[in-house]
Amino acid sequence: MKSYHAHGKFLITAEYLILNGARGLAIPLTKMKQTLTVSEHAEKTFQWTALDHEAKVWLELELDMQFRAKRELNLQEKLLQRMLQHLFQLKPKLFSQGLKFETSMNFFPKWGMGSSSTLISLISQWAGVDGMILQLKFFGGSGYDVVCATAANPIIYSLAQGKHQVSHVSWSPEFREHLYFIYLGQKQNTRESLTAVKEKLTKISSDDMHLANLVTRDFLKCNSLPQFQLLMMEHERFISSLIGLPTIQEERFPEFPGAIKSLGAWGGDFIMAACEFDPSDFFHDEGYGLIFKWDDLVEPI
Repeated sequence: MKSYHAHGKFLITAEYLILNGARGLAIPLTKMKQTLTVSEHAEKTFQWTALDHEAKVWLELELDMQFRAKRELNLQEKLLQRMLQHLFQLKPKLFSQGLKFETSMNFFPKWGMGSSSTLISLISQWAGVDGMILQLKFFGGSGYDVVCATAANPIIYSLAQGKHQVSHVSWSPEFREHLYFIYLGQKQNTRESLTAVKEKLTKISSDDMHLANLVTRDFLKCNSLPQFQLLMMEHERFISSLIGLPTIQEERFPEFPGAIKSLGAWGGDFIMAACEFDPSDFFHDEGYGLIFKWDDLVEPI
């Protein structure tokens, strides 16, 4: 039996703009992990079992040696079936016998921390193929999340002429105890979110891209909480002006005594809050009970 590991991610800057070539800051959530174990199976079938953060089965699939199922599959199961068929075309010897696959994670799949990107990473590690190719084929997007899945430290990620460029950085801000990550409970589909603003993104200018890169640079250099809060609000106003949507703070939390920014696709998944106090009571009163601190998600660098 062989085991493989991958962890989740948050995109801190340049959401929507990475596909245009902007440099984005992303952090691997090194405490939020998904694991894959692969073992031989006595029967001539491919059996896949996926466990969630409570060790409950949330996906179970059995295919024969021709990748056929005995029942109607849902969309997630069909996607997994297609991925295994694609891997068979690339590496047929891997599937010369029955196999048992089991995944487990310590975060809930619907949280948007990277259940898909960690799965891509795990499968590509096992098969010995390029995870970026699998990502583009089955999910689209920039691919920064697949890089984060095996990164030990935060990264600066960008695309240039269709090729990704990665720089590893030691970003662990001194004020990280004042950063909180709140789940909004509305998981976003990255591809659908990009489609919704696609026309607006075609109008991005070189000046816009330059400003996006400057903001990412300033996030990295920032060493004080008040300055970081200003940068967060600047980033939100900038993206808001480009995609024509109100900031999450304007729309839902105008009374919050701190700074809030979206992480990734606007309107769902997680937001990041920066404030002097523990904001748990504020967000609980607003109906949001799942709140993480930096140290809950990220191993010390």
